[in-house]
Amino acid sequence: MGLLDFLFDKDKSAERKLQKHEQKLTNMYVQAPERQWVVQELAQIGTTEAAAILLKRFIENNPNTTLDIEEKELVYDTLVRMSRNENADVVGEVKRFVLESDVKINWPLKVLSDILPASDYVTFLVEVLKTCDTSYQRTFEKKQELMLQAMDHKSPELAEQIGRFLDDNDETIRFLAFDAAFIQDDYDRFNEAFFARYLDEDSGRIMEKIIKALPEHRDLLVPEELAEAVDASLPDGLGLHKNGYVYRRRR
Repeated sequence: MGLLDFLFDKDKSAERKLQKHEQKLTNMYVQAPERQWVVQELAQIGTTEAAAILLKRFIENNPNTTLDIEEKELVYDTLVRMSRNENADVVGEVKRFVLESDVKINWPLKVLSDILPASDYVTFLVEVLKTCDTSYQRTFEKKQELMLQAMDHKSPELAEQIGRFLDDNDETIRFLAFDAAFIQDDYDRFNEAFFARYLDEDSGRIMEKIIKALPEHRDLLVPEELAEAVDASLPDGLGLHKNGYVYRRRR
């Protein structure tokens, strides 16, 4: 056997080993200790390919909820530790997973949030949000998780993306987007979209949220072209100040 044949066989053997590990890790009928042993083995291999296989555990759900969470926490901890290994591009692999998947991104995002500096993490959230549409989609799980993540961060670019989802086709996404919007500082990035949606919103719980929060956010100014319509639509007890913000009237 020549050197090239030896190296080829070695590569094939390593590939088959990874395939077997993947089959066991993603099979919820395999005994839990065996799956957890596979996680340790993949950590020892410590390559980008091993990280990609570990991420696939996040896709599967074990009927035993407690065990499912324990195993996903184990995979999460393992990926965070592997990110310190120069042989494994964990960050790149997790980013690829999040960008390509429409579901099950909460654990991968948790991995990234623990690895990346906050500013880099927010930049990535913005990148992913730009790939999401506001029209009807069969599943809105990805947008929902991104909106939940957005509630923990602030940036002008993030505020701009949140503004798009104030007009999302799905009521739940709009509800979460308004929550995320009120947390931001750069209201000027979405104030036009905010009040345009306010005038058209037909969800009772969203309107209740807006009416309750508006007087507490005086930096959120009504665009001049919408001022008359917004003023006329405000419920008793609220008014539109000449400076453009909504205030609570004195009784």
